[in-house]
Amino acid sequence: MTIKNAIKLLYGTLPPRPREAFRYLCKHKRPPRLSPPKSFNEKILFRKLYWSNPLFSTLSDKIEAKKWIYDNVPDLYCPKTLDSGLRITKNNIYSAIESTGRCVVKTRSGSGVCFFADRDTSSKQIDLIVERINNYQPKEFGGLQHETWYSKHAPGYLIEENLNTNLSQQLPDYKFHVFTDEAHNTQRVILQVDFDRFTFHTRSLFTEELSWLPASLKYPCVHSSIHAPDSFEAMLRSAKLLGSYFSYVRVDLYDRNSQPYFGELTFAPGSGREAFKPAFFDFWLGSMWTDDPRH
Repeated sequence: MTIKNAIKLLYGTLPPRPREAFRYLCKHKRPPRLSPPKSFNEKILFRKLYWSNPLFSTLSDKIEAKKWIYDNVPDLYCPKTLDSGLRITKNNIYSAIESTGRCVVKTRSGSGVCFFADRDTSSKQIDLIVERINNYQPKEFGGLQHETWYSKHAPGYLIEENLNTNLSQQLPDYKFHVFTDEAHNTQRVILQVDFDRFTFHTRSLFTEELSWLPASLKYPCVHSSIHAPDSFEAMLRSAKLLGSYFSYVRVDLYDRNSQPYFGELTFAPGSGREAFKPAFFDFWLGSMWTDDPRH
């Protein structure tokens, strides 16, 4: 057995807290402080270990999240659901492509398993999408990342309309980091904009007034200014309304045809392992998170 495999084996036997502390140390080059947590990523780790808000589980299911959005934020649009179910087949994807020309295929729960398909997608690529979706297990993902709110869901798939009408240019992702106080009033909003996610991924941070923040978060910072999308004020209102249910949440939105569209709610961005440069910003954002991270 190699040293690397021995370390992996030992790692797998550790209880959640030392295991997550070890991963934190590897990513941030410092041990986490959890009594009490100070930095943004320390508070993400604390949340993962001790979360107590049942909405984390409800809203990590993409279909249930849409229903909840319709009931609680009626002015926020959701991408149209084309199909959903337990196990996906090639015919499910072909039917969606036939009706709309292109679609987005996702797991019903979890993060990072998302595919785009259109009339140019080959049969082999469709096979790979089907295999990947059907092999995905939310319980395994939740356990691996220790984001156990995902572990409560059964497997399943979701096919949605593709919001991107310009195939030569990707829609920017507008991710609103919303921090509230004990009375659920918004304290601060920090906007994260992700550009060209599937090519040359860059990321920039701004205040809610769109003033640039000189920091990077995992990916290079290239853009130091942005033009507000037409629906920006509506997006900001929706993000603050959604944020009022939590001490902190990242609200992912899109602008399409001057309308705000819902992406997802993220309760542990980067699983607490994405490093800020300079590291000061990790503690600066942490200082905005004043209410209990468990909620």
